[in-house]
Amino acid sequence: MRLRRELKRAEREAIPLSLVFVDVDKFKCINDTQGHLAGDQVLQGVASALTHCARETDFVTRHGGDEFCVILPNTSLAAANNYCERVLAELAGQHPNVSLSIGVAETGPKNFERVETLLQRADQKMYASKTLEGPAISL
Repeated sequence: MRLRRELKRAEREAIPLSLVFVDVDKFKCINDTQGHLAGDQVLQGVASALTHCARETDFVTRHGGDEFCVILPNTSLAAANNYCERVLAELAGQHPNVSLSIGVAETGPKNFERVETLLQRADQKMYASKTLEGPAISL
């Protein structure tokens, strides 16, 4: 798994690593009311925004359904928040009616969590951002 590899590298190099967990808000509603083609276009737009805002060293992947994960090596929580803000701005230009719930978890540079713990924290923060109205980032 790429996250496990990046986490080991971050620990060896004593650098922070942030994990971004992204969910498309009300995606089922998009599919149900606008059709699966529209849903596919939204997913492509989200993937495009995540990739466009990423650095070459970052890793963007679809986590399943309407969820994505982004591994941000050598990235603090503050820098990860900046990345997320750029993604939201980019997506707003392409799909102004689509919002995202985003959770961010950081580990390192001194103490490192296990992969499962980091994923769980980022996922929990994403769910916390879902309680807010509109696009939201939970750090």
